[in-house]
Amino acid sequence: MIKITTFMQEVIDIVKNYYNIVLNEDSLDFGRFITHLKYFSQRLFSNKSTKDTDFQLQRMIRENYSKDYGCAEKIKEYIKEKYNLNLTGEEMMFLTIHLKRISTN
Repeated sequence: MIKITTFMQEVIDIVKNYYNIVLNEDSLDFGRFITHLKYFSQRLFSNKSTKDTDFQLQRMIRENYSKDYGCAEKIKEYIKEKYNLNLTGEEMMFLTIHLKRISTN
């Protein structure tokens, strides 16, 4: 549990630094992001990542939300460096969607 809490806080720090913003922790979108991070980290640390299935949707999200995808890439690099784990395109897509929502609040 400590590992997941630490991971979540470090990801939140990456997000704050990337966007150079103060996150609205009372917003519904932030709550959804936290829930996503919780389940995301559980999948990550138990090696149960989502399967890549919708490559066209992944490409569309990457192209239409390139700034937010860039933040997801920073998180992906952090995960690779610190935990030696890789993210699927599907995980990157979901992460990007949540980042888009919290970065515009």
